Amino acid sequence: LYLTLDSLGDIRAKGILSQAYQFVQAMANAIEDKAIRQSLLENVAEYREIIRLYQERVVE
Repeated sequence: LYLTLDSLGDIRAKGILSQAYQFVQAMANAIEDKAIRQSLLENVAEYREIIRLYQERVVE
């Protein structure tokens, strides 16, 4: 959804990306085991992409 909105220049895009990032972080933070948490963030392609996009386009 973010990529579509962003490609259309829709102002809601960054908000959608921020929500996705917050969801990924909340899910990861709920995992107590550090290795499993890190594995989730590094090995799930969709989560890696959300984190990358957030760092590139929201965190300035």
